[in-house]
Amino acid sequence: MDSKHWPPEWSWRLVTNFNYGRFLDRCLSSVLNQSHSNLEVIICDNHSTDESLSVIQKYLTSDPDRVTFVRQRSNLGSAANFKVGHQMHRGDLFINLGADDYLKPDCLSTAARLFNAHPSVSQMICHADSVDELGVVSPRKPFFDGNYLIPGRTYAPILMVAGITSHTSQTIFCSAKDRKIISSSDYINS
Repeated sequence: MDSKHWPPEWSWRLVTNFNYGRFLDRCLSSVLNQSHSNLEVIICDNHSTDESLSVIQKYLTSDPDRVTFVRQRSNLGSAANFKVGHQMHRGDLFINLGADDYLKPDCLSTAARLFNAHPSVSQMICHADSVDELGVVSPRKPFFDGNYLIPGRTYAPILMVAGITSHTSQTIFCSAKDRKIISSSDYINS
């Protein structure tokens, strides 16, 4: 892809890390080893007491230019921890990954290509499989069997009321467009 079309920076927020050190190494490795490396990783730790801090320190030492770490003084809860990371990100695109999530190697490249191909899109939902603690992958059938652009004002409220949503970590946001929608006076229909 032509670099002039590539988003200048990606922002990744790991906001659900509370005593998930056993998953954290795989998560961070999957993000930092993407086929596109122009990204920012913001780790918001909710005052973990397990091995999380030693895993995080490994990445702070090995990749200090791309990794930022915030440790809460106490467990704030997931929503407040999310807010800290959301306020810090500077990227054009972002995703809210949990410490137990990980990405396939071309996830970011694919997302960037799709956002560039569809400039009016503010969010993308990625396919996700379930993986248990032993690493056994259980493929999920996709809700949709193809690619769809859903006009927000028309269909989004219907999908929300029907409970048809994805997990937070499956959604990639385009910051500027998403902020415009959130600041809209008609936010629920946007």
